[in-house]
Order: sequence, then structure tokens, then C-alpha cells
Amino acid sequence: MIEKITTSPQSRVATQSPNVLRTNLSTESPGYLSTYGGSSMCSCWASCCGCFLVGSPLPVGHHVVIVAAVIVVVPVVLASPVALLAALQYTEPLQKHLVGWNESGQPVDPNSSMFVSYIGAVVRQNVPITIDNWRDKALKDAKDIIWNDIQTTFVLDEERKSYVLRVAGKIHRGFRSHLSNFYLKDREGNTNAEPPKIYQHYISKDEWSAFVSKRSDPAFVNISTANRERASNPKHPYKKSRMGYARLEQKIRKDTQADQPLGRHILWKEARVNKEGVVDNENVKKVVELCETIEQSSETQEGNKDTCRDILGKVFNVPEYSGRVRGKGFGVTPKSFFPQEKRQKPSNEEVLEKLRILSEQVALLVNTNKDKQLPVQLQPEIQMESETGSCNVESDVEHWWICIRGGLLTK
Repeated sequence: MIEKITTSPQSRVATQSPNVLRTNLSTESPGYLSTYGGSSMCSCWASCCGCFLVGSPLPVGHHVVIVAAVIVVVPVVLASPVALLAALQYTEPLQKHLVGWNESGQPVDPNSSMFVSYIGAVVRQNVPITIDNWRDKALKDAKDIIWNDIQTTFVLDEERKSYVLRVAGKIHRGFRSHLSNFYLKDREGNTNAEPPKIYQHYISKDEWSAFVSKRSDPAFVNISTANRERASNPKHPYKKSRMGYARLEQKIRKDTQADQPLGRHILWKEARVNKEGVVDNENVKKVVELCETIEQSSETQEGNKDTCRDILGKVFNVPEYSGRVRGKGFGVTPKSFFPQEKRQKPSNEEVLEKLRILSEQVALLVNTNKDKQLPVQLQPEIQMESETGSCNVESDVEHWWICIRGGLLTK
């Protein structure tokens, strides 16, 4: 069981006493405001802070908390745009934020950055850092809380739930790595016994101790070191920071007024140019040159995705990674980007027609070879599936021909 996840954020806040709530607020980060802003008391604090920042008159009865709001909430708000948004958005609880989506099902502007940042705040508040497997069944309640919270704040259809939870899992892994890289040990290399002060409001001492114990295990350290070394010197370094392929493509299409999605090789190249728009890595240059050569050739079929052999695929000539596609970014999978035609099972009429032809061929062979016998070990059965069932045929024509031509039939 995950003790950190008991009820929804709103009901959890509603059951706390005012003193406890204010204590929590006084130590909470922007993530707390964005997660718990739906409660009446937290809305009161957020409203006071919002009114104070924009110069609006305070609501009746809110003057008593203005001093605390200014001292506690304003410094936190000024430290993060996400917190500022959280404080201001709850002055109008019914307002939802729109999120743009591209043809590949990835979030783009408007509000794509805010959308992902908000998911991160909710995840850090509700999922313990000791959870190693995002598919853990114990996370069901936490995932429901995350989805409900996100859906309350942003305009999202149910079809986006899978993507939101995948992003949440990715952010959870990234947060754990962030803690390991920057807070697990101090500058002298000694393990920190206390959780980072910046995260103490939702990482307890017991939780931190369990996390440190796992991350200090020799087996984990060896794997982590190997992965860090491999990632520290990429062959084709990505240079667009947090922009991502989706927003990069949106920017390029806006600048060039392109109506259609860009080819993978174009996005892959643009994600690896420097600030001057120049490719300064020799390995990247080689790939770009090969892409340009193939693009100019007559055999290129960029639109033929069924074969997974677009320009970039031909250059690398290796299978795609499981769960992602080169040059497209998070959320695009080989299954969605390279749709395969489904094999349709034959209809009953087609099965019967096939059986009729086979029966005629078998009868012809039997009449032609009446004086010969087929060995028992070479008498297979044909299994044919139809829409509603299956049929068995006692002999296989191909085996008959093999036996006849190979001299296996005996008198």
C-alpha cells in the first residue's frame, strides 16, 4: 500500500484543520498550490495572493489573512511561473486551459509547457519516490487522482488519458534521477541523511531513507554509472533543450507556413543544429548528407510509412526503439507512426472455395496414384481458419507433390 495516497487532493485538504493547513501552505512549493488549489481554504489564500499581485480589492473577510498571504505565498509565487498561474487561476475556479495537439497526438501550443509542468507538480505531490515500477497496481488510486486533477484544470478528452499517464511516468522517473544526481550526496561525497529542504514538504524522512538505501545498492550504482557514461557522450547530440520535437515542428511550420507534417529527417536535423543554424558535429553531418542524397534520388518514398523505410529509416537502417520513433519525440510509437495493414481472415465463401479446389486436386492425385500409399508419418492435416470457425482437410496437396517428386510414395 502507498500511504502517501489516501484520498483525493480536495478531500484531503478539506479534512485538515486550519492550523495544519496553514502550516502546510507555509512550507509548500508551487506544486502544492497547483494541486490543492481546488479547496475552499486554499482558494482563499490563492485569491488573496492573486488580488494582491494584480491590485484588485480583497474579497470580504479575506483581509485577516493578507499579511500571511504576502509573507508566505508571494515569495513562492514570484519564484515560479507555475505557482503564479496556480494562484491566479483559482480566483476563477471554473476556467479551464486549452492545450493544442498535433497530428501525432503530442501537446503543442497553446499551453503545452504549462500543461507538462502542471503534470509534474501533481505527480511529485502524489507519487512516492520509492515507487520503482510505474505499472505497479498500487498506483491505481494515484493515477486516478492525477488524471482527475489534470482534467479539472485543462480541457482534455478521455482519449488523452493514456498520454497524460505516460508523461506522468516519465516525469516521475526524471524526478527520481534528478534527486539522485543533485541531492543524494553532498559536495564532499557523503550521503545526505535528510531529504532536500526544497522538497521536504512532500518527501518524509522515512521515504528519503528508503530511497537513499535503494540508490546506494552496489547493483544499482553499477547500472547507473554505465548508463551515465553512455549518455554523457551521445553520437548525435540533441541541442534543443526542453523544446522537444513537437514544439520544434510547430515552430518550423509556423515560420515556413507549411501545411503538412515535416519529414523525420528534417526534424532530426533541425534538432541538432547550433544557435547559428549550423551542424557542427561530424557524425550528424554524415547523416544529414546521406539524407539529402536519398531525398534527391528517385527511389525515395517518404509517404510510404508501412515499410518503416522513410529517408531517416534508410540512413540508419536499424530497427526503431521500442515505444518511440527517432525524430518524432515522446508520445509517438512505431505502432502509431508505422501503421501495418491488418490481415483479414478469409470469409466462409472463400474457405469453401479453397476446400473445393483442394478436394479436386486431392482426388486427381489419388486417381493418378491408386497403387501407391503415403507413409503414415507424412499424413498431415490442414487447419484453415474462417470468420466463424475452422475446417480440417485430411491431406495436404503440397506434401503429396513432395512425396511424389521425391520418390517417397511406395507401392
